[in-house]
Amino acid sequence: MKSMKQHWDNLINQIQTLIDSDAAVINGLRNSTDVSKIKKTFQKNVKTLSKLVEEFAVFVPDPEADEVQLPFDSTEFVESWNDYKEFLLGVYGIVLIPVEEKRRLTKLYRLSSKNEKTALDIIDLLINSRYRNINSTILLQLSDDKPGNEAETESNFTIKKNTI
Repeated sequence: MKSMKQHWDNLINQIQTLIDSDAAVINGLRNSTDVSKIKKTFQKNVKTLSKLVEEFAVFVPDPEADEVQLPFDSTEFVESWNDYKEFLLGVYGIVLIPVEEKRRLTKLYRLSSKNEKTALDIIDLLINSRYRNINSTILLQLSDDKPGNEAETESNFTIKKNTI
């Protein structure tokens, strides 16, 4: 899976390739009588393209400026978290922006009680159960407690009413 920076670099490289190919066309047309008109049109297109790229860059956050810190450093956790992000992209088309990814990691860290094994189990459950969101109900599914396993308690409650 490519990072946002790689996509951006590919976009810039493609634009540069387009500019280079257009320049080659202009060089091939030098013998034409309309060379000055072609050059002006080309220069106008380059300026427009440059302006559009600058405008687009405003809306795209710099992926290196907002780097996400994972709560656990093991390769198993890193791979598992990347699997979860690929799952979100593949199944739901969700790309986690850095702010959202940080919040999900914080919630995962809190729910796992700062325990890496529990965090890995939660991620595994999220993927296997096709859950989009991390929430506290996941912990109920991870525990072995099942409804009805509670010990019976003594109670003096009765539905019979003492009548006089």
